Amino acid sequence: MRYCRWVRAWIAWAPLPVWTLAFVSGCAGPPTPVESFERGPLPYHVCVFVDRERLGFAAAEKPDETSDGTAGGNGGAELPATEPEKVRCTLDEATLAAQVARDLSTGSGAVSLARVIEAASRSDAMRIAQSANADLLVAIGFETRPEYQDPSWGFGWGSLEIASWLFGGIPAWFVPSLDFTTLSRLKVELVDLRRGTPGREHSEPETAWKQDFDAPIQNVSLWDRSYPFDRPLDYLATIIVPPFAMQPGDPARLSAELTGDLSADLNGQLAGSLREHLIESERTAPLSVAFLSPDPADELAEETSIRLRVAVASRGPGRVAAFDIHRFASGAEKFRWILPQKELQEVFAQTASLEVAPNDYVIFDVPADIPIVPGENIIKVRVLRDDGFVVTRTMVYRAQVYSAEDRTKA
Repeated sequence: MRYCRWVRAWIAWAPLPVWTLAFVSGCAGPPTPVESFERGPLPYHVCVFVDRERLGFAAAEKPDETSDGTAGGNGGAELPATEPEKVRCTLDEATLAAQVARDLSTGSGAVSLARVIEAASRSDAMRIAQSANADLLVAIGFETRPEYQDPSWGFGWGSLEIASWLFGGIPAWFVPSLDFTTLSRLKVELVDLRRGTPGREHSEPETAWKQDFDAPIQNVSLWDRSYPFDRPLDYLATIIVPPFAMQPGDPARLSAELTGDLSADLNGQLAGSLREHLIESERTAPLSVAFLSPDPADELAEETSIRLRVAVASRGPGRVAAFDIHRFASGAEKFRWILPQKELQEVFAQTASLEVAPNDYVIFDVPADIPIVPGENIIKVRVLRDDGFVVTRTMVYRAQVYSAEDRTKA
């Protein structure tokens, strides 16, 4: 929604004491396992897949191409010149999936890694995701109205717009006083690909979590629906009438603005809810892994290797039978390290003599240098128990990429 941007703008100009407090509280040392989950990102590699077959997809449709190459058919993001342009959602499947993956991994930091995959069915998507060593499959569907019309005047924002118009003039251009009913819904189903359950090794993973997210209304300002250099008369007219009278404005600009707002709204809801679900599931799972250090938020400078500190929780009668680490990086050979059985027993069997963190986590400093290359380094930790439970968790560490000129100066 529009008011979120106002909040973000206030945060950007927050007084120095606010940022000082945040800085001091963030320098308290290595986190506990619970704190590592709450600070983010969570240790998951996610594949995002638009499941039209099970969840559906109804948004912008590209126009059909006639034999002479001109646009035709029954509508879409670009309409024939003989029809007036309508205000509508311009999302297609590829754009939606890319935006969801981006917002999950970079926007909110809900997960450490998110990638888009394309498949004809859910089973094909799971096979592709498993071959890509993903931990989770996020299947999504989307539905919205075919056209957005008949906006309403919001009393709260509308009152602010009129006050701004009477006493300020120009600020009224940026007040989101018009409400468009979008009635959009994002459907999500989550499949855990890497949490094995005894007796079900060869069965298809079940849906671990599902939820629908709604974006019923989006509000826009004059600036959102009309660009001053394209429609200068809309802005000149505000000398006489309030900006809300200038509607709908430019349909193409308004369509793009409404699409971007509802997409950000839905993706923000998804990221927050998915994060809460994953944190809660880690607290009760038979096996759980937390990355304590290095902090994935810190970009590695000149390191060629790192030492991991992880925390492992094994809940239930089973004992940890295997612990291994894998490092994947573009242009580099795969790295694999396996904790020897003798050391494995010392670490996980004699838990009474070890430092035990909250919620039954055992803290473990990995006694191996994990090579790091410039760019993105994907590190996976796999833990297997003797009763058949297995879990794989993923964290991405990024190292700075230096140019030849930088290396020469150094």
